Amino acid sequence: MAAMSKGSSPADSWPPPPHDPRERTAVASIDGWEIRIFPEGDRKAEYFAPRGFLHAQLWHPAARVSVLTPSRLTGGLFELFPYQGWKAPVCEPSLLRALVVETHGLPFPCPKRLAAIIEWYVRAAERRARQASEPAIPTASHATLPKPKTPERKKPCPPEFKQLPPTSVVRP
Repeated sequence: MAAMSKGSSPADSWPPPPHDPRERTAVASIDGWEIRIFPEGDRKAEYFAPRGFLHAQLWHPAARVSVLTPSRLTGGLFELFPYQGWKAPVCEPSLLRALVVETHGLPFPCPKRLAAIIEWYVRAAERRARQASEPAIPTASHATLPKPKTPERKKPCPPEFKQLPPTSVVRP
């Protein structure tokens, strides 16, 4: 854990940033873990959200264990603290869960719940930040947009092009 001063107990010390739970606000709890995020309007949240650094923290106050959800801050990985005296990057939610159970003996949310936490508290905030930074679309009351020109068709489309097969989406 973080270095302790003389005469202090482990309960008096806090994890190093970005694992210090005092930087965030608890918004929910699950299986003894607090879900902590930066408060709306917080400078870090405003900076992190549009840049991919935004993350949620799962904090177990009794055991003083912290898990950060993936972001650019953690290289796209989960991060567990403490693990062997420092931070442990973990790629898969199921591996993270097993590591938390093995290392700290704590129950940990299942991968589906972790995915929901990330969607609700991180992705939603990132979407709101993107929408806030996009220019407003003018409406008819503010501006008159020219009608788009449609190209004239010389010949009808051949039948084989009317029903194109669906394409596969490849995700990295």
